[in-house]
Amino acid sequence: MPPTVNVYCVEPERHPEFHRRFARAITRGDLGNQIQFSSLRAMDIDNKSGEIKDFNKELDLYTKHYKIGNILWLFYKFLYAPNFKAFVDEVKARGLYIFDIWGYVPGSMLDRSSWGEYEVPEEAAAYLRETLGNHFLGFDNGEQDGRYIGGYTSMISPVQGDRRSHYAHFQRHFEQLGNHFDNQLVAVCSMHFCHYFAKEGNTIMIGAETAQALPNANVWYAYLRGAGKQYGLLWFANASIWNRFGYKDFEREGFENGYEFGPESGSSLSLLRRLIYVEYMYNCDILGLEWGFTMPDELDPPGTKLTPVGQIHAEAAEYVRANGSPGSMYTPVAILMDFHNGWTPPRHLYAHEYYKVWGTLPYEAGDYQVHALFSMLYPEYENAGFYRDERGFLTATPHGELADVLFSDVEAPVLGSYRTVIVAGKLVLDAELIDKLAGFAAAGGHVILCAAALADASPTADYEAKALALCGIDSLGELRRSGENSEIVLQGRAIAERSFDYYSVVCAPGAEAVARVADSGLPLIVQSSYGLGQVSFITSPYGLNAEKLVPYTLEEREARCLMGPDIVTMRTIGAADNIEEQDIPRFYHYLSAVAQHIAAAIERERIVEVDNASLQYIVNGRADGSLLVAVVNHTAAVQRFSFRTKRAFKLAEELALPQLPDTLPGYYAQQFGNRDREVEGSGDQLIHPADIRLFKFVTEQGGAKTHTLAFAPEPTAGHFLAVRQPESFKAELLARPTFSHHFQGAKLDAAYFLERDITWLRTEAAYVRRRKADVIVDFTSLLNHYPQFSLLDNLKDRYADNMARIAAVLEKAALYGCKHALFILHRNAENHIMEEQAIAAMGATLRHIASMAEQHGITIYLQNGTKGRLLKSTAETAAFISSLGIPNLKLAYNIAHSLSIGESIPEVWKQYREQINGLLLSAPGRDDYCQFYHQYGRIGTSAFAAEIQAFVAATAGRSFDFICQDATYSNWDEAYADRRLLAAALAEAAIAGTGAAAGADFAAEG
Repeated sequence: MPPTVNVYCVEPERHPEFHRRFARAITRGDLGNQIQFSSLRAMDIDNKSGEIKDFNKELDLYTKHYKIGNILWLFYKFLYAPNFKAFVDEVKARGLYIFDIWGYVPGSMLDRSSWGEYEVPEEAAAYLRETLGNHFLGFDNGEQDGRYIGGYTSMISPVQGDRRSHYAHFQRHFEQLGNHFDNQLVAVCSMHFCHYFAKEGNTIMIGAETAQALPNANVWYAYLRGAGKQYGLLWFANASIWNRFGYKDFEREGFENGYEFGPESGSSLSLLRRLIYVEYMYNCDILGLEWGFTMPDELDPPGTKLTPVGQIHAEAAEYVRANGSPGSMYTPVAILMDFHNGWTPPRHLYAHEYYKVWGTLPYEAGDYQVHALFSMLYPEYENAGFYRDERGFLTATPHGELADVLFSDVEAPVLGSYRTVIVAGKLVLDAELIDKLAGFAAAGGHVILCAAALADASPTADYEAKALALCGIDSLGELRRSGENSEIVLQGRAIAERSFDYYSVVCAPGAEAVARVADSGLPLIVQSSYGLGQVSFITSPYGLNAEKLVPYTLEEREARCLMGPDIVTMRTIGAADNIEEQDIPRFYHYLSAVAQHIAAAIERERIVEVDNASLQYIVNGRADGSLLVAVVNHTAAVQRFSFRTKRAFKLAEELALPQLPDTLPGYYAQQFGNRDREVEGSGDQLIHPADIRLFKFVTEQGGAKTHTLAFAPEPTAGHFLAVRQPESFKAELLARPTFSHHFQGAKLDAAYFLERDITWLRTEAAYVRRRKADVIVDFTSLLNHYPQFSLLDNLKDRYADNMARIAAVLEKAALYGCKHALFILHRNAENHIMEEQAIAAMGATLRHIASMAEQHGITIYLQNGTKGRLLKSTAETAAFISSLGIPNLKLAYNIAHSLSIGESIPEVWKQYREQINGLLLSAPGRDDYCQFYHQYGRIGTSAFAAEIQAFVAATAGRSFDFICQDATYSNWDEAYADRRLLAAALAEAAIAGTGAAAGADFAAEG
């Protein structure tokens, strides 16, 4: 362990995603560099006039008198008020914020008195942005992921088994919602899809509403923190006064519309209090409780008083004003999942079915593994919302609360901010991921992964060798199954296990089998060093038992879930009831040996340990080097505990939190069964039931150090990838979540635009432009004189048609923000036109095309030719372009064409380096007889790899309008491998010396 405790703080403006986003992310500077609190959730609207009533009085009461918070989290109706502008002006004058305007329900009729598909008046939206600037914080994507899972996924037909298609369905649903709000959204998640919202580029902050009947907060904020760090967003929290059974109300009591209400109903006061301080420790930049802050009171001057809910909220706001940031949460462990996983907990509010992902696909082994991991870290997390005693909303953390959830498109600097990575779920090791994990381990990290990640992979030979070396094995053999009553020997201890599957492997030299299957002697867990770090490779596909642990009978069962505004009862065939006050079966667990090994790896990262497994504890590193530790008791008994620390950290003091009398109605949950006189555990500290305490630790040996994530300069500028014959460019982007990490955009064939309707293209282009993916349009494949495009005007009718179609392509490509169009000359006509005349005619046509392109801000590029075309050589092409003198016509150098006609690449670079404005990089095909053909092959596997790399190195330091990987790739691994090869050539040139010097040396070879 290093001498300092490194914690990481997200600064959106320093994250590369900040500039990739369509909508500007909220920064701490926007929030006044302080943690903000929400307050009003709706303005009072006069039923007759539609005006906002007494808004100055309301604002005074909530933001000045009670100081509840400066964030106005408002219901949409105020947008239509005649005095809307006066209200917004007052908000600005007071320095308040309008945040996450809510109330949208897609597809529902609107009468402006309830939730529905409301339209934002254009004038109102413009006034909010112009008047409030960075104090207007977007529109609400509020709990829509749960609504999608519960209300829309069942209508997908047919259901495809691949998860990419389900992500595409999800994205299409939310693209429509984003467009409705000008793509300036705040995501209030109700399921675990925050990474997808953060990825989209139109979300400016992510968060969740906790309690209610919603998922467990420990897991949820592991997702939210991970998504925030991965995509450069801040996150927020809001705890609801509702639960599955009703809501808290201090003015009345009863039952209506299927829900109970009153002081004892809804979320308990103790849960709300624990949540707001836990979410403070989770580094939420906006905090708050839902509502229910005030009630009438004639004795109080404003005519109101704070309810106990309002008291919790106001006192938390005052505590944070006095004490500031809790420091950055210490989470050295990353749980790494596939980008398209679509995982959700085995049961939740929005579905009567259980063990499903993406709302409709059944759990697979990898999903059960994720459930097993979360169950180990956060016991009973899946019961959140199903029990009146509130179990599962927050849980104990027996191994410490140290983990964030990342998806596989994570960039290396983010991954490198962790110390241990646990690969979870079905995550196949492709080339890019192998490089990421190998780089992480080589730099000192610990990677833990199971065999399925390797067994399901199909890398190239070089990456297969790298993957095996990473896993510490020489080969992956056959899949075997142990006996029903098996033993695993873990570091000399025999552990009984149920039947499980595992691969036979041979440990690589230097690797150690720290666990073996007793009856076969084969390794179950292989531990090996890799660079400065280590890797734990578990030879079981997912580290789980092979058969279901619990017998079940399929019969008519009862389930309850949310449908529309109500929780309804359904009868369905199933393996278990899915109802309140009842668990569902756990069918798969981690093998005991696997669980112990993972737990030990996590526990090695702890710097403060609470020795009572019934408690939750969170550790934050503060700017002054101290630690802030929260200890939380979710049980009904008094819990005793002690602290154990590393690095000579010592307890300095307790930071007293505001208290509420536990005798208040509704302080404890119904059926909580408070046993305040029962004491469990041992140690010199104690904590009462449903309580939270904060402690400060200090040390003289380094302490905590806060870092911001450091990213290299954007490496993608000017780099493009040829994407050939895609179903759609958008689909390619959705399938390749790391595309923007490597490329500024794509080169698309002109036929892509020619064959598609402009209305369809306009819709796709809007998405592509929001993703800031640029486009080059390439006419090369169509410029063949016959039967497609000809640059000759010898056949007048066909020429006119050609020009019209080229104009149409340029118009369509311009929808995508296209700035570059590629052309090439073709053959001459067989008769009636001399070559000189043909070249002159083509020049005139290019002049006409350049004029059409100029209207769209597009520059056209002529590339050197190939056999069968006019002006094959680079010299001829360059001279031709110079002779035309067209301002928006430039030279693009195609190295494959150049190689195929035998040109000396160093000589070309020496002669035309100043004239070349774009590069097209691929390898020509060459047969056994040394005959060339236009294959546009991969660079790295070609006979010309070294020559192309040398050329690319020579260009280092030279600025081009674009550098396009122009090969035809059969999969992403191939494109990634070439991108890495070319990046390495540029990096080596930079290390060796300046680009200019390298270029001069290369040219000298000519």
